[in-house]
Amino acid sequence: MIVAYLPSSYYVVDVKPQGEVAWSLRKVTPSSGVQQITGARAKHILALQTRIRALHELAENWDSYGAKPPTLSSLKTLGKIAPIFLERAGDSAALAGLHIGPSSGGVHIEWDVGSRTLEVEIEPTGEASVTRCAGDTDESKGLTVLDQVASDLDWLLG
Repeated sequence: MIVAYLPSSYYVVDVKPQGEVAWSLRKVTPSSGVQQITGARAKHILALQTRIRALHELAENWDSYGAKPPTLSSLKTLGKIAPIFLERAGDSAALAGLHIGPSSGGVHIEWDVGSRTLEVEIEPTGEASVTRCAGDTDESKGLTVLDQVASDLDWLLG
């Protein structure tokens, strides 16, 4: 059994003796107890956790062109935003369009759902800005409160 952590919740992955992953997750939170998570959603959550862990492990010059790894401040902000994304994305199809990568000492999140895209740029300082894209229209705004991410996700998934 492997336990992976995202702030405020734990995801448990069962591994068979032959090393095969049994793609079931149990989300454990103080308020809700244990919830079973299975199938494609479980795979997407594991992929997200793997990507976040890889960002933590990047070193200076990780791309051989002098790129800086994400700062601790940017990773802390990502750690606050990622669970909100997971909670809002009720189905696996929505999680399939979620992409996270390094960006000049910060983190770039892009989530495509249908004809809409939500981009979150987390600066090395940990401050974040949001851009909503729908067709030819872009709407950029600063992000001051993490609660705003939830309304942006409602827009994206709505």
